[in-house]
Amino acid sequence: MRAKFAPGFALVRRVPGQNLWIWYRFDDEHVDMVTLKNEPPVPEDE
Repeated sequence: MRAKFAPGFALVRRVPGQNLWIWYRFDDEHVDMVTLKNEPPVPEDE
């Protein structure tokens, strides 16, 4: 899922079996974990 996260956006994945959401960004060389939340994100298109 893609969600707004200033500046820009972040991709979000849920930890299976948990109410934890990993927010991350990536490019050709790196994956950066932006934050970890216990609330689901609001999708970018809402």
